[in-house]
Amino acid sequence: MYCAWSTSNRRTLCIEDGSIDHGDGEGMYAEIFVATMESAAFLENDIYKLIDIGFSYIPTDCKIAQAVHSAMVRLSKAEFRQK
Repeated sequence: MYCAWSTSNRRTLCIEDGSIDHGDGEGMYAEIFVATMESAAFLENDIYKLIDIGFSYIPTDCKIAQAVHSAMVRLSKAEFRQK
């Protein structure tokens, strides 16, 4: 995991790793999203805060952000129906 205690190092290393292993664009954004959440999970255990952290590292208009947001909306509606 990448420097859970250092936001600036986490950002730099996740971007470097994502661009090397996953090319450019959506694959890189997916890698950055997941890697930042994994790293932050050492210090944070609230899944919604972790998702927000992941979102803060990728462009809001990328397809990964849109897909995660769509899944969150569907989950929210499903949870509402169960209550």
